[in-house]
Amino acid sequence: MKVLFLDTNIFLQCKPIEQLPWEEISKGNILLLISRAVQDEIDNLKQSGNSRRARRARIATSLFRQILESGNIIIRQSKSRVEVSFSPPVNQDNFSDYNLNPSRIDDQIVFEALIYRKNHKKCDVALLTHDTGPAVTAKSVGLPCLLIPDEWLLPPETDSRDKRINELERRIQELEKTYPQIEIKCLDTDYNIINALPVKLPKYQSITEAQISSIMETIKTKFPLTTDFNYKSNTVPKSITISDVMNFLQPKKEQIDKYTNEDYPKWLEELAVLLEALNTRLDLKFRNIEFFISISNIGNVPAENLVVDFILYKGLLIPPPSEFLDEKETPQNISIAFPNPPAAPKSGWFATGVSTFPFTEFQIPSLISQSFIPRPSQRDKHTFYWKPNRPTTKTNKWTLECDEFRHQIKPELFEISVHFPPEFANKRTALEVIVTAKNIPKPVKYVLPIESEYITKDTMDYAYSLIDDIKSK
Repeated sequence: MKVLFLDTNIFLQCKPIEQLPWEEISKGNILLLISRAVQDEIDNLKQSGNSRRARRARIATSLFRQILESGNIIIRQSKSRVEVSFSPPVNQDNFSDYNLNPSRIDDQIVFEALIYRKNHKKCDVALLTHDTGPAVTAKSVGLPCLLIPDEWLLPPETDSRDKRINELERRIQELEKTYPQIEIKCLDTDYNIINALPVKLPKYQSITEAQISSIMETIKTKFPLTTDFNYKSNTVPKSITISDVMNFLQPKKEQIDKYTNEDYPKWLEELAVLLEALNTRLDLKFRNIEFFISISNIGNVPAENLVVDFILYKGLLIPPPSEFLDEKETPQNISIAFPNPPAAPKSGWFATGVSTFPFTEFQIPSLISQSFIPRPSQRDKHTFYWKPNRPTTKTNKWTLECDEFRHQIKPELFEISVHFPPEFANKRTALEVIVTAKNIPKPVKYVLPIESEYITKDTMDYAYSLIDDIKSK
């Protein structure tokens, strides 16, 4: 049989002994013994106020009374049989034989366990404790010791300071119910929540003169200069009507000279210029990273005179809103495509009848003018507006305001595009969002870490891919 001498902490710090998984200690029968030292300590603690120790001591005293009246008490029948009882009385005169101190409670428990083991040699006797002191004492005299698993312990009891903190937190929560509660999140372009923005910036390699010459030869081979402009046909196109007057016309010499000596060479020159600056154009075009900032009011009241600041640090910039995306400096509008070759002059049948009158050269004026569209005299108090004005160039800060930011509705999404200038070299930076309002006690701040690294890209491969997109006229 497994015999366990219980330390006081099994009654003060653990769940009730009838609820503990004793099968974790032994698969067979278990006898739990309560030494006289533990009984005395429990009796002393039950009078110490209304702390958890005192309450648990009083519960243990009730168990002790049942043992006193009934003898052994069985607390578990299924799985392993578990009984609890008092340890037999011992003669205190033999303390010196084990080099133990009779004035110490831990030593008294260990002493009673040693005497019991001496008198019951067939039993597997051990000390059960959660404290280091009695465990060390048991080890010093050769008594086996089992440590109470942490899972058996009750959660720590809050003291008066903890209770005061909990009360203050409760009051703060009640007070916060009367304020707006701003929640800020960052979403990627797939609307997934992200906590950081890792960025891989392309670094395209410059193309050498030899590589440019090779690409130009490929282009000239695929789109050669037209040299044969003569074409004869006795067949009149079927689409011609009886009212049309048909003439077969050859291209004029001036048209051929212009195509041969101006248009085609100019086209090749434009291609060469584009190739020289292709790596720079690619770097600029792909240096904008898009994402969303979600701002919502999850509180119980609207936020009054709400102001939102989006601030970028360490040289990052926010391009102007989409209304200004036609600006030349906007990276998305940097032309990367190669221009198509000029159309060579052609000979052929041409209709000169009435049906060829160029009506399409006249523009029909729009009957709807923007200046006649009525504009609202007052702005919507629930809508965000720029403060002070809508930005028209790249800047490191956006500021918007809303007179009344409603609560308990879907979040407001702000599309943000971060631009990495060519000279940008910081690996770590951040976007900070600051929200203030008339009825918010302190600013709400959100920081999105931004980490960037450069990835080398092959400009030659990109250049050859552009050749496939060229269309001959």
